Amino acid sequence: MGVQSFFQQNQTDWTSVMALAVIMMLPPVIVFATLNKYFSVGGIGGSLAGR
Repeated sequence: MGVQSFFQQNQTDWTSVMALAVIMMLPPVIVFATLNKYFSVGGIGGSLAGR
């Protein structure tokens, strides 16, 4: 809903839309970077189970 407020019928403020997109991506990136070692162990362990 908040992103939609940046789009108008005749013009769009693309600078604000892109800034908001970067801000919205930060929390998942930070969580992934913090918990990266736990994610990679599960993915590697499952793929090497048959060896």
